[in-house]
Amino acid sequence: MKRNVEKNIIMKAQPAKAGRIFAVAASVAAYCALYLILFSALSFGVARGFGILTGLAVACTFLIFRKKKIAVAIVSGCALLYAVLCVAAGFTAFAGGAVSFINDVAQTSNAHMHWGLGYLTADIPHSAAGDFLFSSVVAVLLALGVAALHEKKKILAAACVLVLVLWLCLGLYPAWYAVVALAIALAALLLADRGFPLRAALCYLLCAVIAVGAASACFFYTGSEEVRSFRSSLQYAAEKTFYGKDGLPEGDLTRAAHMRSSQNVRLEVTLTPQVRTLYLKGFVGGGLKGNRFYPTDKNAYVSNDYQGLLPYIAQGGLPVLQYAAYSSLGGLNARHSVKIVNKGANAKYVYLPYSVSAYGAGSVYYDMNVRANIFTPKSYEVTVFGGDRSSERLTQAGWILGDSLSQTDEMRAYLALEGAYRSFVYDEYCTIGESDMRLIRSAFGGAEANAISTAAQLIRRYFIDNFVYTDGVDAIEGEFLTDFYGGKITKANAAYFAAAATYAFRAYGIPARYAEGYLVNPVGSADNVVTVTGRSSHAWAEVYFDGMGWLPIDVTPTFFVDEDENDPVDPDRPDVPPVDPEQPDTDPEQPEKPDKPDDPDHGNDRPKNEIEARLLLALKILVPVLSVVLAVVSGALLLMGRRARIMRTKRRALEAEGEEFGRAAYTIAVKDLKRLGGFSEESLARYGVEAHAVRRFMQIVEKSVYGAHALSANEKNYVLYFLQNTAERIMQSGSKGKAFRSKYLLCIGLK
Repeated sequence: MKRNVEKNIIMKAQPAKAGRIFAVAASVAAYCALYLILFSALSFGVARGFGILTGLAVACTFLIFRKKKIAVAIVSGCALLYAVLCVAAGFTAFAGGAVSFINDVAQTSNAHMHWGLGYLTADIPHSAAGDFLFSSVVAVLLALGVAALHEKKKILAAACVLVLVLWLCLGLYPAWYAVVALAIALAALLLADRGFPLRAALCYLLCAVIAVGAASACFFYTGSEEVRSFRSSLQYAAEKTFYGKDGLPEGDLTRAAHMRSSQNVRLEVTLTPQVRTLYLKGFVGGGLKGNRFYPTDKNAYVSNDYQGLLPYIAQGGLPVLQYAAYSSLGGLNARHSVKIVNKGANAKYVYLPYSVSAYGAGSVYYDMNVRANIFTPKSYEVTVFGGDRSSERLTQAGWILGDSLSQTDEMRAYLALEGAYRSFVYDEYCTIGESDMRLIRSAFGGAEANAISTAAQLIRRYFIDNFVYTDGVDAIEGEFLTDFYGGKITKANAAYFAAAATYAFRAYGIPARYAEGYLVNPVGSADNVVTVTGRSSHAWAEVYFDGMGWLPIDVTPTFFVDEDENDPVDPDRPDVPPVDPEQPDTDPEQPEKPDKPDDPDHGNDRPKNEIEARLLLALKILVPVLSVVLAVVSGALLLMGRRARIMRTKRRALEAEGEEFGRAAYTIAVKDLKRLGGFSEESLARYGVEAHAVRRFMQIVEKSVYGAHALSANEKNYVLYFLQNTAERIMQSGSKGKAFRSKYLLCIGLK
């Protein structure tokens, strides 16, 4: 034969000198990109920047002299000795640089991904010298690793991708020039390995540029109101597609207008007769930014004096179970079961009452609420005390106030946990701007309130005197608090009242936050099963009661009973009428019945603009299509991976000599061809393989296996040619399905 089939099929061509230089440059570029990714996401600094030079010198020297074992050993030894000397000679400075790096990782991760990672508080001085020592040691070790994996380009590429993915998962978004440099280095490494065609590389690069360019305007550019609106609409449409929407605005006051306008069923709640009105909360907002409440930033849990607060919350069951723990320590043991079935509410949350003492669904989202996870069922049961009660008139038990004689060990352990959490609460949930403070106190005429009950009465009376409760609220023109307390808003609903009350409580120094969910009333229900519709959507203020925990205070007119502050309320007395959330109370002194929206069948379920409507429609169409495409692509990749793995095994087997080569060739032929009809002259004749070719193949195999003769180069080439030619004929004959089966499922052939 004119060409050497064995070399074309099995052996890889040795790279030319230019190719080796290209590979060395690609490896050096990969090292530089990895170093930039490790440090550019943090406070880089000049000292850390110079660290790259030490690693660059090691990498270049190692790669240039890699063919000489003595030179490689010397370079590696010097590099390791340098690392040891940096650690030993300047250990304090090196440790300071390491601590600074770890703390920067935690800070950046918390800022971007809100992991709530803790900081190292070791009393080690930080200096520029320490930053250089630490970064240079990292650079040297990283350079040695990259240089050592120079010949294992695919392994090096996988390691680079792994580091990048880990860094992205931690929220340490590297500078984009580092990502681009890494992408170019990986492409170059694969090209140098002859395993990534140039045309495919350019195609992928073009697709990446288009994708990043299209996404950057939406996700990275925030200077345009249109872009911000589009990004918000995209997020809203995506969440509605994956979680469903229940009409509640999730803290976005601009979406509050139609929160009660839908008649769709949201929850089905089964109660015992002893359980009265329940506030089932979902979303909880910590602070108002613009016109939207956001959950408390997780950075708050790891800064200042609150390091370790996250495991502390998990240990103490705070705050979800805090009121139940307080009640139990006080001797209240009457527990009841409540079953909740989610039939159309936002599936992101697990809707729980405030008196819950046990639950088995979802997981605590820090100190805010309980979030659903992939294991959360649609139906779940919780154990509660006698029901959520009128809470603003509650008084602390004696053991909370310091009656040490009545305190048990369990009470003292609870107080220790609660005291630490209370400090955090007062620091985090009393926050209010000076201008908002003055505005709110001025609106209340300078009236003082030294107790939660007094503040609640002042807030309720102000709302009754100055606003009309209606679902058709006034639009927000500027900042919500300014419009609400400045007279620009006169028509409000529960979301408006709850948001305004949250900051009114804060203005009086009382920790408060905004909550949304459903108000459930069992009155008039058959068999204690309450069907909760969108008309029961509600919002209220959560106030922290020292020693007891977060409890709801409803300030929305027509949803509360105006009580005499001089007549303390017994929370369990039956003569306090519960509120029907479907039909709020009306009173001659109260505003008239709320206006009905024009379209009662739609509310916040309907996107607020055309952008959201189109995005929602596109997502509803694209998500199933993309899921199918993803499944098909994943299946194709699995098939291709399986075929590549089997081909690699065959090629390695055919690299043997003597008897092993003959056995490998015969096994490949029989194993694959037998499943297609048999390995015989008659069966192979159907594919156009001549009988003498089959006999010649068998003669060579028998000579190798049984004759113990060494095969010549021409004989080995003929065996390989026979296998390749037979595979090509089989895949070209018959239907496309048979060709697919031969190529991917049986992996016939060596191409």
